[in-house]
Amino acid sequence: MLKGHACGLIQDTGYPRCWGYNGAGETVSVPPFACKSVVTGMRYSMAIAAVDFPERNLQENDILAWGDLPDGTTWPPGEKWKMIASGDSTVCGITLDGVMHCWGAWVLGADTMDNPVQNATFANWAHVSVGGLNHCAVQNGTGYAICWGDSANGINDIPSVGEGWKSISAGNQHACGITLSGIMHCWGAAQV
Repeated sequence: MLKGHACGLIQDTGYPRCWGYNGAGETVSVPPFACKSVVTGMRYSMAIAAVDFPERNLQENDILAWGDLPDGTTWPPGEKWKMIASGDSTVCGITLDGVMHCWGAWVLGADTMDNPVQNATFANWAHVSVGGLNHCAVQNGTGYAICWGDSANGINDIPSVGEGWKSISAGNQHACGITLSGIMHCWGAAQV
């Protein structure tokens, strides 16, 4: 039976703290260091450093990961990150210059993709979300959005709402997004 864990950042320090199931070291206390964000996967955790951390050979905006990382979990070396998003065994990130990369043991329909994959179709990404078998991303400024992955659950069919998107969150069976004017819409196989 699969267990779960969660992570968060301590408000005053930005230090990551994780709790819950620890079968693979995913909740192991890492040395205190300030982070900009922390995300969790099935049996792993990842964070973006907010400051240089020489003891771990990290610089600001580098990724630190711990726990049992899935096959193919290799992010592009030398990149600096403004955000990362994680599903069970897939991670997508956006670099400081807006380029999106995805890596891990991810499946799109029936095709396993080589990792990491850079989405060069559009530049200037602002937000990315990873669900069960789907991913969604929003372009900076324009609000243009795209979802990809398993088409059976309807997540890829983003509704036309007459304006762009601020963010989209992909789940296992549905997605929800916030438009540029702040209105929430949900769609997919299990709409809310």
